[in-house]
Amino acid sequence: MFGMVMGLWFRLFPTYYRVVPGRLDVLRGSPFAGTPWVRERHDLRNAQVIAHFDEDTLYVYSPGRRSLEIDWKTLSEPEEFVKTVFQAAVCTHPAPPLPDDTLLG
Repeated sequence: MFGMVMGLWFRLFPTYYRVVPGRLDVLRGSPFAGTPWVRERHDLRNAQVIAHFDEDTLYVYSPGRRSLEIDWKTLSEPEEFVKTVFQAAVCTHPAPPLPDDTLLG
């Protein structure tokens, strides 16, 4: 029963992660809004990024911000996601301007 409720919750309020050079954006949707919106931005160049493979969790500790904890078991390609986040953290290219209310790709 709990699993069904959580599955419905994730479908009604989906979370999307957008990784760009030096930044991780967290976009959240709702059944009341037509498009997801950026809710959090994490500067990966100034953050401490830790992957706990025994917990299947990625932690992003940004100075002066609430830490971000991502359980990557819910992602379709978790290893690729973790690799991409670490690559974005060390990338020196500037992030392109992106809309706050549109998924890309």
